[in-house]
Amino acid sequence: MAAPTRCAAARSRILVGDVISHLTFSNTCAITGEDQLIHIPGGTLPSGRRLRLHTGRGTDAWVMDIMHIYLNRNWFVWNNACGDRATVRYQNQVIDTAGYTPNPPEGVLVRIRGTNRLEPVARYGYGTYGNRF
Repeated sequence: MAAPTRCAAARSRILVGDVISHLTFSNTCAITGEDQLIHIPGGTLPSGRRLRLHTGRGTDAWVMDIMHIYLNRNWFVWNNACGDRATVRYQNQVIDTAGYTPNPPEGVLVRIRGTNRLEPVARYGYGTYGNRF
């Protein structure tokens, strides 16, 4: 799905106003709704760069070609027991979505190119920061 860029630079993405949410579940893993994680206050994601959202504590920063954004929460929000899905919206329009199945191994998940699947880094030849070998 093509995302509107809202900027002059070809295929860059102005993140101001984007909202990232994830699914919520019942104790039987039935989807009950969504929880808004962040309303992004600023920044631009240049073409070919990625964004990684961390629920823990840290300082937002670029590491190589990945923009790391920290929610600075004291608890995890991703649901490993039921799987989960992250959704990016702008003005209530879905811009992007990707998810994973229940019980992934601990560690970084990366999006498999051309899909909406998130999979463990090691399975697809990615390094520690999600960069392709």
